[in-house]
Amino acid sequence: MADVVTIEQLLRARGINFQPLTYEPTQSLIDAAPALGIEPEQVAATTLLQDDSGLLLAIHPARRRLELAAFNREMQRQLHIVPPERARTLLPSCGTGHCLPVAEAYGLDAVVDEALASGQRVYFELEPGRAVGLSAWDFSLLQGPAWYDDGIARPVAEPGEPRAGAREEVAARRARIRAELDRVDRLPAMPHNGEQLLRLSVNPYANANDLAAVIEQDPSLAAQVIRYANSPYYNYRGDVDSVHDAIARVLGFDMVMDVALGIAVGRAFRNPRSGPLGLDSFWRHAIYTAALVQRLGSLLPAAQRPRPGMAYLAGLLHNFGFLLLGHLFPDDFALINKAMEDRPQTPVAELEADLLGVSHQEIGAWLMEAWHMPDEVVIAMREHHNPDYRGPHANYAGLVLIANRLLSLVQLGDEPGQDLPRELLEMLGLTEDDVLYAFDGVMEGRGGLDYMAVQMAA
Repeated sequence: MADVVTIEQLLRARGINFQPLTYEPTQSLIDAAPALGIEPEQVAATTLLQDDSGLLLAIHPARRRLELAAFNREMQRQLHIVPPERARTLLPSCGTGHCLPVAEAYGLDAVVDEALASGQRVYFELEPGRAVGLSAWDFSLLQGPAWYDDGIARPVAEPGEPRAGAREEVAARRARIRAELDRVDRLPAMPHNGEQLLRLSVNPYANANDLAAVIEQDPSLAAQVIRYANSPYYNYRGDVDSVHDAIARVLGFDMVMDVALGIAVGRAFRNPRSGPLGLDSFWRHAIYTAALVQRLGSLLPAAQRPRPGMAYLAGLLHNFGFLLLGHLFPDDFALINKAMEDRPQTPVAELEADLLGVSHQEIGAWLMEAWHMPDEVVIAMREHHNPDYRGPHANYAGLVLIANRLLSLVQLGDEPGQDLPRELLEMLGLTEDDVLYAFDGVMEGRGGLDYMAVQMAA
């Protein structure tokens, strides 16, 4: 990465003595700190900010979160957090989209938390598995004419240890998000082709010609459906040149209906592409989950077996709340996205509770209800992290949960555990051998699934 090379050259050019550190690339520096003998408060991180006056680099302990509202009041500015995708455009030297805590290397103005400058040493990550440590004095020299302030960021509480005032702040943030979502004029409208598909889905007399006619009104949607049908995942040995072919030869009416609906509503949101919640990761996880939920659903006893297309749609859209969060609340989305990168071992539910006071399940379900999406999708969205849910459409929520736990074996998704709840398997009429067999089958088609994910994120 260009910024790593630049900063290492800068350290040497300035004659700064630095301590190179290595650790498992799968860990963050915060996670590796205890084994390296580093105090977490000595680990530096950055938050890139922007307003009409330009860019500003906030440098703070990695375990502290920038309090943006209070920071803006103190700075008398209207700064917002720059998402990684935008950061790479504004500062190509920030190769990952997250600047390293060396303001001089980027020619940026900076504000540095006194907590870093007042210690003996400071450590920061260069790239996965590599970091450096240097004296706090040398660290300060690398920031140029920075402004130092005490408390620009506040500690992120460990689970079960809420910091003072956190409960009130989180409650206020939740109330703000809910108030915005309750305003119909603030919610994005259901795309027109999505509305047409929903009406068609409840029409008992609808046929393949009707479905093709709706999809073909939108050439982009039609092309996407055709690309789906041509994906290696479906292994159709021939050319699919039309929506009619996709329906009749490969996917069938229900599957095309629900795939088209998922594509139509998903394209309403254009969030940043990078990070654990960026579009690239989001759609890869969504596509894999959809395929696995559909495969698992086919193994259920007939009385509980979901409609294949609806199972696919429930899996595809189950994390839709993240898309809405990025669309309506980009600063909050950027906080969660960065927190997931900085603390990859922390369950997303804990991060959401600490930062937002509201979960992606709730946010997504609020939108799906406002859009009058099928109840199966709403329930899967709201309950897919709850292994004890036994209400209406529990088979959809349970299948999504099991799919997510299986996918966590290959580092996909946000499910905190990998164990398969025995009672849930019994409720669904599945065995562990069943679900592992289905998982292996889906993984055999990874090339085709990756192809579809790239198309969705494009």
